Amino acid sequence: MGVDPNKRIVWFVGTYNRWMDLTPAIDVAKTLHEEGDHRFQFVFSGRGDHAAEWQDRAAGLANVVFTGGVTAPEISWMRHRSWAGLAAYRLGFNGVGNKIIEYMAGGVPVLLGMGEDSARMLSELECGEAYDPRRSSELREIIERWARDDGLHSRLKVNARRAYEERFSASRVYGAYADHLASVLRRSRGAA
Repeated sequence: MGVDPNKRIVWFVGTYNRWMDLTPAIDVAKTLHEEGDHRFQFVFSGRGDHAAEWQDRAAGLANVVFTGGVTAPEISWMRHRSWAGLAAYRLGFNGVGNKIIEYMAGGVPVLLGMGEDSARMLSELECGEAYDPRRSSELREIIERWARDDGLHSRLKVNARRAYEERFSASRVYGAYADHLASVLRRSRGAA
């Protein structure tokens, strides 16, 4: 599909819907392309209403690849080769999106296009950073800082995987959910 595992891959996987915005990442890719900087490749995996718009915006950029939809084995392959995971949410999206957890499961540091709850969580867990999706310069600044400091990037990777294992893995989530349901059931029986 044109993915080059020798590059620092900034990867987005998901649906191209109204809550996502790949424009800042494409703008960063364009600037790097124009500067002749070939260290990074921006890989966008998915389908949706905004595909044509973003593909047109990225036309002619050798450092941008649109893979289309991907299968579970392809997602696994990308997760193991990605340098950063792009959670390209628009401002106004509240909560913690599944993209963040998916990247963390693979030990992939998260570039988050929004603030609020998700940004606080990434900061607390030290596994990614948020950028203002209205300012592609912020996204580039983070990417450049991570590229300059391999120690920082390595810590973010380790922290992402650790956070997933300790807080978001199925065994943790379902165990806590089962405990919560049992507690609710005990309280409801006590009230009866």
